Amino acid sequence: MYLSSAYEHKEKEVNLELKVLQLNINKGYNEDIKSKCPSLFQYMQYVDILRENRKTHPLKEAVIITVDYCIKHDILKDFLLANKSEVISMSIFEYDEELHKKTLRAEGYEDGFKEGFDSGHKEGFDSGHKEGFDSGHKEGFEAGVASKESENQRLREEIKELKKQLNSK
Repeated sequence: MYLSSAYEHKEKEVNLELKVLQLNINKGYNEDIKSKCPSLFQYMQYVDILRENRKTHPLKEAVIITVDYCIKHDILKDFLLANKSEVISMSIFEYDEELHKKTLRAEGYEDGFKEGFDSGHKEGFDSGHKEGFDSGHKEGFEAGVASKESENQRLREEIKELKKQLNSK
């Protein structure tokens, strides 16, 4: 994903570009990275616990239960103790799982569409190039043969005319 793809006004030349690799840190994905970064692993746990609590509780209640549970079970404990109210507010007002899922699906669709388009474009180009070459080669050959036949016919007529002239003398 490139920063410039989010620019409102696209420029021909991008003066600053940032390439971002977005990783799925949900359970079962990129475990090697999470095993090297305890904070990232604990954040994944926080989100996973929040999702589970959302199944049985309204959002605000689920967030409070999740934050308290994580503090009690030493998941992001120091961070949550220092920033509890901000985390609760952010989780309630800014985190929308449905929007998040839709965004992920839309990004996946865009990536798939681009991949399919690029693949189809290349395949179409290759196929069109071959068909165009074959067709052009055939037409050129046929035109060349026709041209030679026409030239041969013209030469035969010239020879015939010259023979007539020689015979008449």
